[in-house]
Amino acid sequence: MPMTSEQSSSPVRIWTKKRLALACVVFALLSVALSSSCNNEANYEGTTNAPAIKATPARAGTPTQAQTNNVQMLPDSVRQTEVKTIDGKALKLADYTGKVVVLDVWATWCGPCRLEIPELIQLHQDYKGRGVEVVGLAYETQNNQTPENEAKVRGFANQFKINYTVGLASDDLAASLLLPSGSIPQTYVISQDGHIVGHYRGYSPALAAELRQLVEATLAGT
Repeated sequence: MPMTSEQSSSPVRIWTKKRLALACVVFALLSVALSSSCNNEANYEGTTNAPAIKATPARAGTPTQAQTNNVQMLPDSVRQTEVKTIDGKALKLADYTGKVVVLDVWATWCGPCRLEIPELIQLHQDYKGRGVEVVGLAYETQNNQTPENEAKVRGFANQFKINYTVGLASDDLAASLLLPSGSIPQTYVISQDGHIVGHYRGYSPALAAELRQLVEATLAGT
């Protein structure tokens, strides 16, 4: 059928109501999928000496008990790096030899970090008398160790009532710990003799239970 002049001059409606609704649904699903870590990775990964664990933010993974045998040692360059804490002190991870350390690399601008921090607060509260230390290393920007970043992190820690030790990571220290992709948060469980028995990238509701099981196993030396 020949096209009339009226048909040829009418605008083509690409965005119908149905298509707009579908686009909104797709956008919402993408937003959820991209929220589990601050480099837009949908899954978090947990590694022990067992195979890697993956879980979406909405579903719990299977807790895994790690052994301390044949597990990577935390590099001495990392253990001996001095970190300034937000209360004006200095620490080295080597200072915690003989204790289990839960080390969290995070940032105030990171949404998943804000979800994880209350769980770390509770973990510290429950285990502080059992030879376990929780340490948070904030990494806000390049050239991270500035008075401005220190003030920002201190204010955040006060707002969230963080009860464990918090310091600012240097650029070199952050580069060593934020592997392999640079995503935040990344959480380590380090044994009493400095071995990495767990390494988690991103956040999931499954993480709290896995951290506790791993801490218990490390304390028991199993």
